[in-house]
Amino acid sequence: MWWRRSQIEHSGISKDSIKELEGIIGHKFGDKALLIEALSHPSRNAEGQFPTYERLAWVGDAFLYHTISIHLYEVEPNASTSRLHELRENYKKNLDLAKMDAEGLRISRFLITGKSREGQENSSGMIATMVEAVIGAISIENPKRAKKFIIDNIIKNK
Repeated sequence: MWWRRSQIEHSGISKDSIKELEGIIGHKFGDKALLIEALSHPSRNAEGQFPTYERLAWVGDAFLYHTISIHLYEVEPNASTSRLHELRENYKKNLDLAKMDAEGLRISRFLITGKSREGQENSSGMIATMVEAVIGAISIENPKRAKKFIIDNIIKNK
């Protein structure tokens, strides 16, 4: 797709920053445009020419939900399905991805926004959505790596 190369070139993020971020999250992207998409806030898409993080966040949210479900199934071998459901819902409800980012990962500094957001602070919702999008991007390329990322950075730190 023509926009893939253009998206990377016009992202405003350097190759060194991409390399640094890949080191933090523990995954080297084969498709760098997928990573740029995961970092791109909708304000970056004023003309509608580049994909933003929303679709990848949808994938990431589903993958996160799936990984939490498997984790609870494994650590609660005697729990009924209704108990597992309750545990999963409570887990997701109390999950604060923005706080997790602020206290450890600090990948929100790589968020790419458009001119309309210049000088504005990133909201916790924006940061949480970006973290979900990064999980979605990793899961597309390497589901096992995405599961490890979730376990190491989210489940173990909760």
